[in-house]
Amino acid sequence: MGSACSAPETPSQEETTTAASSPASVKKGHTLKHGQSLRIADHERDVHEEENLCESLINPKFLEKYTLVDNKPLGKGAFASVYHVKDVETQKSWALKVVDKNHLSIDDGELQAIRWEAEAQMLCHEPGVVQLRESFEVFDGGDLNKGFIYMAMEIMIGGELFDRIMEKVR
Repeated sequence: MGSACSAPETPSQEETTTAASSPASVKKGHTLKHGQSLRIADHERDVHEEENLCESLINPKFLEKYTLVDNKPLGKGAFASVYHVKDVETQKSWALKVVDKNHLSIDDGELQAIRWEAEAQMLCHEPGVVQLRESFEVFDGGDLNKGFIYMAMEIMIGGELFDRIMEKVR
């Protein structure tokens, strides 16, 4: 997993030469439509996703509540990344799940399911279930200006649950 706000890699001499000699590689080709917005080709989508995540971590609503401890994600899924953050007032550590609503393949039904997940998790106060402290949503930001959903939850140390289960099976 890379950093959400890492510096772009410097192209090699070969890549620089190829880009300069090939006009198609210099001009971004718009190939996919998403609503009324054009999206660039698949091989460049990762750049937009990383830029969106970086933008989500400088959003004023996020910054008034939390500070980022490490810009390397604790985990990453199809639409979201999870970061270690601290509460601005209490300095308590939390895991912050950031859902990018600008993602090309996320639709309204999936966004509603994420909102319901947050509501259900807020109601559940059982041992063995991760505590969701709060969730909040912003409606602007990202390359399609759709915003982000933030879910602050209890931070769990010890790695991925799947990896721990597989260790027990072996």
